[in-house]
Amino acid sequence: MTDEFYSGNWEGYYSYGPGYNEARQKIKVGFFIKMVLQEEVLSGTCEELITKVHMGQPAVLSGKIDGSKIHFIKQYPYFFEFNGRGDIEINKSRVSHPIYYTGTFDQVLGIFTGEWKIGSPSGGDGDPFSGNWEMWKI
Repeated sequence: MTDEFYSGNWEGYYSYGPGYNEARQKIKVGFFIKMVLQEEVLSGTCEELITKVHMGQPAVLSGKIDGSKIHFIKQYPYFFEFNGRGDIEINKSRVSHPIYYTGTFDQVLGIFTGEWKIGSPSGGDGDPFSGNWEMWKI
């Protein structure tokens, strides 16, 4: 695949893994990504409900695509977390946590699938919150 193929608009969703309560694990959050790929370097933005409703600006993406493998970091404009009631709390005075996405492109299906993690890209002491994701070009 070429830089031109990967550059453009993508649609997808992410889901929450076992670090979240059962109700949240059933949710699939839709997103739209605009990305540019130049010589394996990925840059772009990601819009989803939280960025449109609560933040007023998209998350920023940076990473790379190497062959069929994708690696990128999603950085929201502000820090947020879910409180004990499951509501989103935004803190504009704090930097958001980086979210590490990894995945593989399936040329037959035309989709990326993979995993995301909050914390560090390789985990470490105490598993970070994580989940799965999928996206396709639109």
